[in-house]
Amino acid sequence: MSNTFIGGIRLPYMNPAPDIPSEPISPAQIRLTVPEGFRLVVGAGAQVSVGETLAVSENGLPDLLSGISGTVTLSDSPAVVTVLNDGRNTPSAACAPLEKGIDLYDGEELREALLKRGLALPPAENKSPLCLIVDCCEHDSFSSAAARLIFEKTEAVLGGIRILLKLFGVGKAICAVPKPMYECANALCAQLGSGGMIRTKLVSGKYPQHEPHMLISALFNIELNPAVTPGRVGYPTVTAETCAAVYEALALGIPYTTAYITVSEQTLVSKNYYVPFGTALSELVSAFGWPEGEEYGLRVGGGMTGRSADGSFRTAPDTFAVVLTAEKKKSVPRACISCGRCRAVCPVRLLPSLIAEYAAEENHRLAGALHAETCIGCGCCNAVCPAGIDLKAGVWSEKLRLLEEGASHE
Repeated sequence: MSNTFIGGIRLPYMNPAPDIPSEPISPAQIRLTVPEGFRLVVGAGAQVSVGETLAVSENGLPDLLSGISGTVTLSDSPAVVTVLNDGRNTPSAACAPLEKGIDLYDGEELREALLKRGLALPPAENKSPLCLIVDCCEHDSFSSAAARLIFEKTEAVLGGIRILLKLFGVGKAICAVPKPMYECANALCAQLGSGGMIRTKLVSGKYPQHEPHMLISALFNIELNPAVTPGRVGYPTVTAETCAAVYEALALGIPYTTAYITVSEQTLVSKNYYVPFGTALSELVSAFGWPEGEEYGLRVGGGMTGRSADGSFRTAPDTFAVVLTAEKKKSVPRACISCGRCRAVCPVRLLPSLIAEYAAEENHRLAGALHAETCIGCGCCNAVCPAGIDLKAGVWSEKLRLLEEGASHE
């Protein structure tokens, strides 16, 4: 890797204009699955408010919070909490800023406060970080949620960065913004002021520029092994969404229960919505204006790395894009034609077709020799494969197997 950014796909980002706001969604209900290791703190029939705790973790994970106000119903197998919306959007009494100034808390106290507000930060892996990297890129060619967030919450993004500088014990931060999103960089710079601790830098607009190793390579011309986390070598990386959520949680008392999601019809005009976690995709489809009664297919997570889903799928913190398709049919994969396109676009210079072939043959020795564990799961190989082969699935399965065996090649 280098700052010229090897591989990737140059597709147009579908960024909304700064003067087109997102639309808030108020779902009829939200449904949140209670993970293993969480303890319910509400009962059936309870009345809850926005930001109220539904379940607490016994393993140091963020509390499960309600993104709407209403009445609770419970179900088992799996354990699910449903909140029926009363339409009042009443905030919980727990939704309050910190009692003291942020500078009066140490790092552990701030992290604990964030967990109570539904937010977890990556661990501090390096005692002397070099620079905090703020990922301001879109995570899929179909997404414009990151741009929408930066336009609407510029102050919160910058405020969160300042808090994270304290939490990570680092003296500077760089907001990495893709060139097609230069208006986002302008919005950030307009409120940065003087000081120099936070600055913006434009990087390549190629997908998957958002991947942390790609960002660090583009910013510093440093090649990092994808099997090694950036935080471990002094470059903790967080998204602009995380920064905004940190500021709102600590400085404003707003819990992390809602996120921006882009809904698009393949490559047509997209719309952005501000959606509580646990909202059914069918409600987003309805808000998007899909013709009633007409069938549709859904991909959650965008066109590059997304997975198929139906309207009952519920949004979560990692749901940043939803792609609507008019047909549910999938193309039938054909045999590899050895065109080499997957190799040309792979950002980490793998041979996806060979690794996938060896994985199908269960020839793990040869797949391991091709360093499948460094795959970043961007899906570029799938996007360019003329044979329609799911190369990413084959390479990713080998990566997981190799990592379980302890492969790292550091």
